[in-house]
Amino acid sequence: MKISYHIATCSFIGALVASTSTFAATVVFNDTLDIQKPSVVPFPEKGWGGTSFLGKYNNLQVSEGDTYEFNIDFLGAQTLTIQNLNSVFPISFSERILDATMTGSISFLDASGQPFLTSNLKTSTEFRHIGQRFEESDFATGIPANITFYGIHYSGIVDDFSQPGVTTGTYVQSGFYVLSAVPEPETYAMLLAGLGLVGFMARRRKELAA
Repeated sequence: MKISYHIATCSFIGALVASTSTFAATVVFNDTLDIQKPSVVPFPEKGWGGTSFLGKYNNLQVSEGDTYEFNIDFLGAQTLTIQNLNSVFPISFSERILDATMTGSISFLDASGQPFLTSNLKTSTEFRHIGQRFEESDFATGIPANITFYGIHYSGIVDDFSQPGVTTGTYVQSGFYVLSAVPEPETYAMLLAGLGLVGFMARRRKELAA
């Protein structure tokens, strides 16, 4: 996967807004990432990842029934260009093991902050975070082989926390990942080696049977 970026100059503003209502709320989280400072991608696929450079966000509380909106832009009006993008993953990690089922969609944003590519609505259960992973198949028209975007907007409803008796989760760190499932050369080498071993074992069994 090829990644490139463009850098311009502008100011950074980060904000966290949450309703104090005891009923279903809309929790809005705005974050800016510096694409020149990627974080480790904690997935088997290759790609780009970033975590908030504001550090940990304490007391980002989201309850069942709440709508969680996660807005990401890039520092200094940077743009991110991705080739062979397979999936995109905006997440906020829980302070403890807390699985959440959510229904939502994600949009790629243009220079004016408007969506130009939006996924279908999907429901999924995620481990220890809110936010969802969207694959290429979750977009009605797929994802272009070469896509440039200025930010991401995710909106989803927390349907349920899987742990009994839990209705509210606290989230302390956010991240954003764009991933490619295209195997790297070393992956191909391991695959071919594995296929060779399987073929050898099959021939060996046939010889012993004869």
